[in-house]
Amino acid sequence: VKGISLAPSHLNFEIFHNKKVNIIEIDAFKYFTKTRKKFDIIVSQPSNLWVAGVENLFSQDFYQLARKSLSSEGILGQWLQNYGIDERTLRMILHTLRSVFPYTELYKIGPKDILILASLKPLDYNVSDKKFFDPFLNAIFKSFGIYNKQDVSLSRIFSSSQYEQIMSFYSKDRDIHTLTKPKLSYLVDKTFFLSQDSDPFDIKPVFMKEEKMNERKIKSFQRYKNDSPEIWKKRCPELSGFQFLCVYMQQALKSYQFFTDESNNYPARLNSYSFLRKHGLINHDSHFLSNVFSGIIKKKYLHENTPFVYVNERVSQGDYETAYAHIALLKEEKMISEDQYQTLKEHIDKL
Repeated sequence: VKGISLAPSHLNFEIFHNKKVNIIEIDAFKYFTKTRKKFDIIVSQPSNLWVAGVENLFSQDFYQLARKSLSSEGILGQWLQNYGIDERTLRMILHTLRSVFPYTELYKIGPKDILILASLKPLDYNVSDKKFFDPFLNAIFKSFGIYNKQDVSLSRIFSSSQYEQIMSFYSKDRDIHTLTKPKLSYLVDKTFFLSQDSDPFDIKPVFMKEEKMNERKIKSFQRYKNDSPEIWKKRCPELSGFQFLCVYMQQALKSYQFFTDESNNYPARLNSYSFLRKHGLINHDSHFLSNVFSGIIKKKYLHENTPFVYVNERVSQGDYETAYAHIALLKEEKMISEDQYQTLKEHIDKL
């Protein structure tokens, strides 16, 4: 704490000179075991999961203690890295948290960092404009590259209802981490050793229904789609870890520029389109997909991953007939083997 308190004010916003701040150095688990206080906000940002003892703060037992210490409309903010852990570990943590809190949402807060918001009541997604007129809060927002309330939607991975769909989809793999049945430490040590990462966007079922809330994200991205990646690079603070939205937007704008550049071939543009769709930044484009398939047939060009990307996008819109018809045509034109055809067919059947 002393080291942090001596850091430049633009790093800690002089938080240690704020009279409202009261610092208590104690193990969080022990603190919530004993305290009778109620809090509006509890933020858990322990060390990395593979550090000894940290798994306790990701247990169902800890979340139950935190729940008892929250006010009726309180919110728990759980930090989580998505590096050094695989998708199974990520799903276990999400399942464990959801077993205690009925309302949960996921946000991207860093190149490899996630924030899970959890509450006993529905979370209010609407961010007040007044927050951005408060000098102190505005300074904090800007340090993250957030300039208005619309930018908040860009960092959203999925909502509480989407979270519910995902947890239902993985109901057969509903592992819960508890102190009496610990599972996290073993999994994390293994994936850390193997240097495995997980992408929270990839755990979304491909057929997940798009909701109106995604329109906010699309509209927010449209505000910046004509910006160059260089503009966002200049906006990024120099401080490591405080530039997630800037870096994210640079990547998104590069993908958007490549996708909209008609001089690029369709299969190559499909990868950029897929990235933008996966992150919920653009609407489904049936016309583009038709041209993708036409380009594949005419040019006899087929990257090994292209059929899966194309089929996933068709299936996500419930367009099973087109997906079946097109992989049959690809087999007929001898652009995919019988084994590839069967793999794709089984892929569609499972979805």
